[in-house]
Amino acid sequence: MNCTQSYARRRPRLRRSAMGLCLMLAALQMPAVAGSICLNNGAGSLGSAEGLGAFACGSSSASGLGSIAFGTSNISSGWASSAVGYGNTAGGNTSNAFGYGNTASGENSSAFGYQSQALNTASTAIGYQAIADRDYSVAVGSSGNERQIIHLADGTEATDAVNLRQMRAADDDLGAGIAAWLGGGATHAGGVFTAPVYVIQSNNYDNVGSAFGAVDAALTDINQRIVDAGGIQGERGDSAYEVAVRNGFAGTEADWLGSLQGPVGPGGPQGPEGPAGGGPRSVVYDDDNRDVLTLAGDEGTIIANVADGVAATDAANVRQVQAGDSATLASANAHTDTVAVQTLQSANEYTDSRFAAWDAQLDSIQRGIDDRFHEQDRRIDRQGAMAGAFAGMAMNTAGLAGRNRVGVGVGAQGGEQALAVGYQRALGTRASVSFGGAFSGGEKSVMGGAGFSW
Repeated sequence: MNCTQSYARRRPRLRRSAMGLCLMLAALQMPAVAGSICLNNGAGSLGSAEGLGAFACGSSSASGLGSIAFGTSNISSGWASSAVGYGNTAGGNTSNAFGYGNTASGENSSAFGYQSQALNTASTAIGYQAIADRDYSVAVGSSGNERQIIHLADGTEATDAVNLRQMRAADDDLGAGIAAWLGGGATHAGGVFTAPVYVIQSNNYDNVGSAFGAVDAALTDINQRIVDAGGIQGERGDSAYEVAVRNGFAGTEADWLGSLQGPVGPGGPQGPEGPAGGGPRSVVYDDDNRDVLTLAGDEGTIIANVADGVAATDAANVRQVQAGDSATLASANAHTDTVAVQTLQSANEYTDSRFAAWDAQLDSIQRGIDDRFHEQDRRIDRQGAMAGAFAGMAMNTAGLAGRNRVGVGVGAQGGEQALAVGYQRALGTRASVSFGGAFSGGEKSVMGGAGFSW
């Protein structure tokens, strides 16, 4: 008798529960072929777990290796994928789709919410109809359906997301720094930037480019006026010898040239003496004067295998002595001619080298003097330019009737430009005070004054 026949004979009210228990026992005794299937008594609830180690519960399909499909109309076809909810599809390997109608087709992708899609590798789509269509991306919306991420804390690490509060603070700091750098009344407050205004020659300019263009045009006009006016030829400067005489040298120009030669340097120290040998066959001097050396032996000593001497103090062998007599006369004759030629050549070379050294030193002194005069010329031109700037400033304030007067003047001379600025305060009708300054390169000049009448 089988399980169903046994329970069919019991009371009718237990018959339905008995049949269900029998079906469960039968399922447990069946051998596992691919995966596991979760059963319930809903209509169309039978799932399909075809993948090895897969699990399907409800009317869902788990065909991937180790995949899970739980709910209604879910499909998990990638290995180790999961589809949970209603109508979700996890097609990529190790992908996940949770909620309603979500698709995770990219490898290692995840889709959560309602009809969201994670289409690329390691992408994540979250919320309502979000689409993540780039590798390693996270989407909370789609093109044309963008969404906000709210209640985001301030980022602290380099790769953290930042919120709008942090962006506005950074924009305010940057804008304030740019405004301070530009000057000219530029400001930045509350995300609003106010452009600067530069006043040049009574004209207003609201950007740096146009302001510098105006300055360049004014300087070009000043330079052209200087060129049109023509320059003045400078006077002749002193020679190097004349400068030396003016600074205390007494003597002729030849004496001065001879004084340019430096003294001979000192010789180096003598090296230490080495120790004397103490062996039975060693050779030593006869005394500490080291000017006599006596070899032992009653009949004298022969020094054999002596090579030809090279230096004047080298020992000579018999061959050199025999050849010396015949060579002495020829050498004496040749020496006389050679010495005469070498003496003249050495004298010429020495004279040429000394004059070359004097020329180099004279050139160096002359260049130094030229540089000094050139710098002095520039200082004179700067002083003249400052004087002209002071004059221009005074001329433009002389006829003004206000109690406070501010004047600005520019001047130029010899390629140098100067700027002068001054202020005058009238104290009633019988007194006034003023002060000002002028600047040209490294040169500066200031002034102050007071006037009274009665």
